[in-house]
Parts: sequence; structure tokens; C-alpha cells
Amino acid sequence: MTEVSASRTDIQLPDEDTLARAVLQAKSAASSVLGPRFRDSLDDVLQETWISAKNSLKHFDGSALQAWVNTIAKRRAMDVIEKAGRLRKHQDKFELESTSRYKSSLSLVADDFADLVSDQQAAAEELGDLLEHVEAFIQNQATCSRALALITTYGDRVDVAAQAMTISKDALRSCRREFVRCAVVVSRALDARSRGLKPTMDVLIDCLPGAGDSGEWLAAFVTDVVACGGFANADLGQLMERTGKSYNTVRQYREEALWLVRIAMTVLTQDNEQES
Repeated sequence: MTEVSASRTDIQLPDEDTLARAVLQAKSAASSVLGPRFRDSLDDVLQETWISAKNSLKHFDGSALQAWVNTIAKRRAMDVIEKAGRLRKHQDKFELESTSRYKSSLSLVADDFADLVSDQQAAAEELGDLLEHVEAFIQNQATCSRALALITTYGDRVDVAAQAMTISKDALRSCRREFVRCAVVVSRALDARSRGLKPTMDVLIDCLPGAGDSGEWLAAFVTDVVACGGFANADLGQLMERTGKSYNTVRQYREEALWLVRIAMTVLTQDNEQES
């Protein structure tokens, strides 16, 4: 024991600046493990590498500092991947549960369409019908699952849900936005159909999201499209001049507005098509 202790005192441990440089040089080693999927976690891995290396200096044998730090960096990178795998496993379970229970769950009624119905029993039945329609119109099942999981499982906490699903917060917000807008249009179109309304342009516009529905620009934009001759005739140049929006914005608005108007039209004419 005395000889071992004495040999440890002869080891020249790196100072903090030297250790910090070694950690920075371990960036390539960490990146090779993380790959493109986990590239955003590189800074966190390097921070954890610094902490681990500093706390483990008592185990450093005094040789090949860079190789030693590289090994630590690779282990911390693997920790990130393994953690993501565990979260993904749990998230698959959460998404399955939230998707399977939505028909009897009132927690899905977010602020965007919280006033859809007043009676709770009727709400449960109507939500089931509503979401069956929404799933039919949103072809990407992952969008539905992620939006449902965000709202029902994570209480609309985007930061927590994004980490659990290992996707970006922007991508998750996009899923929720698409889901909510489609749900609003479907619910309003179903209501209009139940009242025997015909799919006139005014009725279709009334089915679109309004203030507080995560797409308040849609109704105004479709009104501008109608003023320019309708979706079949209005070109992007006309819409840019009328709305004052850029080319890319107008193109994106037109694509989404047309998709939602077609959803409303489909729901409003569904019974007629089935009868014929």
C-alpha cells in the first residue's frame, strides 16, 4: 500500500487549462459516437466529459491524457444515446396509451376548441367522432400520435415532450399546430353539416380557424384568395400584392389554406357522396 501511494505522488496531473484543451480535442471522438441524429447534444457531452474527467483525475495514470479524455467523452456520448433509447421506449408506450384512450378522455379539449361542447357525456362521444375524422385527414400517423401525447400525456409542456420524443421543439409545435387546425376545421364542418348548411364559400370560411385557434390568418387569407378569383385562378403575384406578404409566405399560406378548405368541403359533402 505504501509503494502504491508513493507511486501516485510521482504522477504529474494536468492543470485545468490542459484538461480543458483535451476535452475540446475530444470533440471528434464524441461526435463519432453521437452521429448526426444526436449532434445537438455534443455541447452537453463535452460539458459532462469535463466534469467526469475533473472528478476522475485521481484515477489518471499520468500517460496518454488525450486518449484517456477521449474514452470518457465516448462514454458520456453513449450515456446520451442510451438515455434517449430509454425515453423513446417510454414514449412509445405514452403515445400508444394516449392514442387508445382519446375517445373517452376529455383532457384532449385544449383551449383552442374548449367550447366545442358543454355536456361532458356528449363531449366524449363527439370527440371520438371528431378525432376519427382528424386521423383520416392527417396522413402522417406520427403527427397525430405526437400531438395527442403532447396534449394528453405531457400537458402541453413542449420542452418536456420534445426531450422525451427525441425531436425538436419546433417539429413538435408543428405537429400540434397541424393537428389543432385540422380538428378545428373538422369540428366546425361537422357542426355546419348537422345544421344542413351547404358548402358555400362563406360557410367554408366560417369553418376555418379564427382568433385563438392557432391560425387566425387563414380566414382572412382565403377571403383574399376569393377576391383574386379563387384558388383556381389567383396567382401568387396577385396574392403577394394584395396581402403584402413575401413569395414564400404566400406560397405556404396558399398550400395550407387549400388543404383546410378541402377538408371542410369533404366533411360538408360526405353524406351526400355516400348517398349517391
